[in-house]
Amino acid sequence: MWADTPELRAVLERVRKRLERNGLQLAGQVTVPVTESTPNLWRLAVAIRGGRVTSAATRVQIPLAELDRWMRSSANGGRSIIAVLESESPLVDRQAAKAADEQALRDGWSQVRAILDTPQHRHRLAFLESQRMSLREFRSGTLRDAARILSALPAAGISPVELAETVTGDTKALTDTAVRRWVLRVLANDCGVPEPVTASERAAVWEQFGVTDAGLSSRVLSLGVRLEGHEVPVKYADAAAGGCVHQSGVEAGAQ
Repeated sequence: MWADTPELRAVLERVRKRLERNGLQLAGQVTVPVTESTPNLWRLAVAIRGGRVTSAATRVQIPLAELDRWMRSSANGGRSIIAVLESESPLVDRQAAKAADEQALRDGWSQVRAILDTPQHRHRLAFLESQRMSLREFRSGTLRDAARILSALPAAGISPVELAETVTGDTKALTDTAVRRWVLRVLANDCGVPEPVTASERAAVWEQFGVTDAGLSSRVLSLGVRLEGHEVPVKYADAAAGGCVHQSGVEAGAQ
């Protein structure tokens, strides 16, 4: 008689929230307030757990184990709480999901640190550790690939496409991607300039690390002349003139 009633629906909504918080354990109890739409909630509580609940109650407490036993009865559908809730929409074990997210973050940082925790690149690792990262960027491999590319710089006369293919095996890894944005953000920090946002600014930063973007020459960049309709800002030209590169790493044609 209680199937599809607002009273049982109110109870199951509370139960779903509790189960998702406690690792899907049928332990403890839920407290459900009596509202205008659930006037017979006290009757349902009596049916489930017995006891002396009256119509004057403003809330009822229902132990999950007793509710599960009641629902398993053939008179009440013959299915467990979890089976009923799963049939409506999947239950999410939020404890397990949180633990998985935390582990993914630890694993992601372990990968990045294993790549960049060297004397040559430790300053880049420190910069990354100061930034806000999303879990998605770790799970997608974005930050791992960015770290791998950074570890291969400076290079010597190599294009972004060649660099991407040599390091990641993906020729498009340094097109308009999150990997490129993280790499250039770190390199710009190396040079003491803002993160590049235009094609000419990106080319200027790349050039300082031996990466030639679209055939741009370091002389053109350091002079700050107009290039493909864009004038390289003075701040990037100054960085180019000062030079951020120390030794070459990946060379053109390297495998």
